[in-house]
Amino acid sequence: MLVSEALEEMDGVAKADASHDTGTIVVEYDEKKVDLPAIRAVIEGQGFVVTT
Repeated sequence: MLVSEALEEMDGVAKADASHDTGTIVVEYDEKKVDLPAIRAVIEGQGFVVTT
């Protein structure tokens, strides 16, 4: 499964766009339904490193 697909399956995530060219992912989410630690856990669970 792609990391963007895994994120978009989360309740509260509206959209996730990943770019292999830039090594980034942009996530649109509802702060009332999901928090950054949960988003980070999904990304890291897919084998990626999160930097902020």
